[in-house]
This record gives sequence, structure tokens and C-alpha cells, in this order.
Amino acid sequence: MPFSKPTCGSPGDWGVRPACKVSKSRRFRLSAFIFILGCLLGASLKANDFRQLQCPLCPAISALTIAEDIRQMDFAAVVQLTQKGSQPNQASKFSAVRVIKGKKWFPDQFEIESIYSGKAAIGDRFFVTGIDKKNPSWNTPTPVSQAAEKYIGQVFNLPGDPLQRLNFFKKHLEHPDNFIALDAYDEFARAPYDDILAIKAHLDRRQIIQWLQSKKVPDARRRLFFMLLGVCGTKDDVPIVKTILEDYLENKRTGLDAAIACFLTLAKDAGLTQIQKSLFRFPDRDFSQQYAAISALRFHGTEADVLSKAQIIKVFRSLLDRPRLAELVIPDLARWEDWDSSKEMITVFKENDIQSVRIAVINFFRVCPLPSAKTTLRELNEVDPISFQRAKTLFLLGG
Repeated sequence: MPFSKPTCGSPGDWGVRPACKVSKSRRFRLSAFIFILGCLLGASLKANDFRQLQCPLCPAISALTIAEDIRQMDFAAVVQLTQKGSQPNQASKFSAVRVIKGKKWFPDQFEIESIYSGKAAIGDRFFVTGIDKKNPSWNTPTPVSQAAEKYIGQVFNLPGDPLQRLNFFKKHLEHPDNFIALDAYDEFARAPYDDILAIKAHLDRRQIIQWLQSKKVPDARRRLFFMLLGVCGTKDDVPIVKTILEDYLENKRTGLDAAIACFLTLAKDAGLTQIQKSLFRFPDRDFSQQYAAISALRFHGTEADVLSKAQIIKVFRSLLDRPRLAELVIPDLARWEDWDSSKEMITVFKENDIQSVRIAVINFFRVCPLPSAKTTLRELNEVDPISFQRAKTLFLLGG
């Protein structure tokens, strides 16, 4: 599943290419999205709240995991195709092979009708869920293998303990059946980082490295493996991760934020110095890669404890003179209560007429507890009342 498209350029330091030109309209839409997201997060979340969210480096690929799908439905079953509809919008007929959920309302043998337009042969098996006990309505059946059928039954019977569940799903992360592998990945993607830290002793470091080095593993799933290696890896793995990271930078691969976060976890202070030198030293570096580095540092500021928050704040402060990056990091500085940067914020406001940057500064002072903050807000309002009003609206939306 694609997350972003590569951009152009010629190789630079550490495989980094200079940024391509981006159209003004596209840049505005991206900046607006980034700013609104940052403001909403900055206004509504405190640092510790992030530890309760799902994996910040490996977003889920599917809308629901199998367990979530079964949980929110009244029925779940494995069925087999008995009669295929002759027209594209004509229902096909299926007979139950195994009732997973809802045995109280359905006998072991029953038939359902559902639209299915994919390729299938009579006797092929499918996983299907449905709702409404009085008048059952079924979702589109999903083809499953024998291995997937067994897996679904195991998932349904798993205990509620998150650590036991993760230990089960880690065995299926690169299962030959993509249906199973994706679901196992999504279970990890939805798990709080603290739960993943708790299974550190059960992670197979060598296996994870093999997956990261394999060309067969999709970049989307590599994000999780970077995060897992950050949990169980050692300093001996730094050269391996650095080589992979160089490839990501050179070839503009997706999941760079996860790769950088892993590198920082294992290389620590030396890694931070390298990232600063390679991605932040020159203002014209590729914006998407700088964005990825900021996301990785944000992860370390909210989830991990390898780098101190003071180190990350220092890096973020150094970016305040670059408007596109400033609007990304100002909400973080506010969330981390870096009120010592107040003077720099005023300078940023005065030296930039970009509204999204000014709004970020205004909302920084809205949450600042210093006595001078109210005076500063009045002054900012006098300078730019339009941005001040828009900042107020976004601040209220963020809670």
C-alpha cells in the first residue's frame, strides 16, 4: 500500500537528493494539513498521552483487524461457494462450513446470499461477517486458505491479555499467506508502544534483521520491523541499519521515519549528530525527508527514552528559522512546555508573513503559562488580527 511517491533529484551527502520544486497550490495544501494536524494534537494532547496511542511509526494498513471485525459484528463464519451469480450484481450462494460467532442464532449448517464479483470456483472457502439477528445482513465474503481459516479460529479464541496476543501475532508477521501476514502486522500497528516494549525478550532479533534486508518484504511492513529492531536490537546492528537507511535516502523509499527512528535508537547521540548533519544542515534538503526526520525525533520525544527531550528540543529550535519546518515543530515545543523558546517564537512571528507559521506561534502562546504570554498575545493580535482569529478558531477545534 503506497504511503507517498518518490521525488526527483541528484545524489548528495549520504545519498540525500536536493528537493524538487513543488507547486504553490500543492505546498499550500500540504502545509495547511500539517499545520491543522499539529495544532489539533498540540492543543488536545500532552506528551504522556502519546504512549496510549497505537504504534506511531507503523500505521495500520487495513481498516479493521480480523479480531475487530468479528468483535463489532453479530456473526462470523467460514462459508463455501455453492452457486455463483450469473450477473455482476446478482447474489452468489454460500453454505456455512464453520460458525465462528453467532452459534446461538445459526445452526452449523445454513446458507447465505451475498454479492461476490471476484474469481472463485465452486467449493472455494470465504470468511464472512454479518449483523442484525432478526434480519441478517452479510458483508462481502473474503477468500481464505486453509491456513487462514485456522488462523481466524485461533484469533477468535485468543485471550484478552495484550502480551499473549502480541506473542501469537509475532509468529505470523511474515506468513506465506498475505491475508495472515497483513492481519498480524495490523495487530502490532494498533498496539500501544508500551505493550511492544513488554515483549522485547520474545522478539527474534536475527529474524527481524533478515526481514529488513529482504527485498520481498513490502516497505509498508518494514516500518514495523524497524520499530521492533529498535526495541530488541543492539549497537552491533548500527552498521546494518545505517546501510539500509542510506538505501532509503538514496531511493526515496517510504517508511523513512521508521528507519531514522530505529537508527537513532541504536546509534544514540552519534546517530542524532549524523541525522542533523545529513538532513538539517542545508535548508534545501528534500522536505519529505526532513519531515520524516522530524517525525522520528517526535517519536523519540514522546515514546522512547534513548535521547533526552532536551536534545530533541535543541534540534527543533534550530529549525525555527525555516518556515516550513517551523510550523511542524512549534506544536511539539508547546506540548513539551519549552517556554524558554518564547523569544524565538516572537522573532519567528515578526520575520514571517506565512499565516500557518504565525498561527502556530499564536497557539504556542495560548497554552504558555508565563505571565508575559497574555501581553504577547495582545501584541500579536495587533500585528495580524486575521491570523489571530483563525488561530483562535483552530485552537477551539483542538479543545
